[in-house]
Amino acid sequence: MYAGKTKEVKVDRLPMEGVKNTAIQWLISEKEGAKKFAMRLVSIKKGGAIPLHSHPQIHEQYVLKGNGVIFTKDSERELSPGDFVFVDENEAHGMRNTGDEDFDIICCVNL
Repeated sequence: MYAGKTKEVKVDRLPMEGVKNTAIQWLISEKEGAKKFAMRLVSIKKGGAIPLHSHPQIHEQYVLKGNGVIFTKDSERELSPGDFVFVDENEAHGMRNTGDEDFDIICCVNL
């Protein structure tokens, strides 16, 4: 078993071109023994955004705090605490903070 505290996990800048004011913490990953899924905390700060992108990983996301939108090439959906999102593999998507506080999301991805 592995357990931890978010405040003790290293905070990194999300390493993707075009990202603005966004941090990521890898809460559970292969390093902790995960074999199929990783859990991350993504924090999009006020005015921050993740641009439209795609990749082979599936995302399962849950909004903890703040307000924002998830968008595709053709649409967007407002998100607030308690909302959840499934993004399929290779589905183009992006997110942005539309509120005045951090937009915090738990994001689980397949390894």
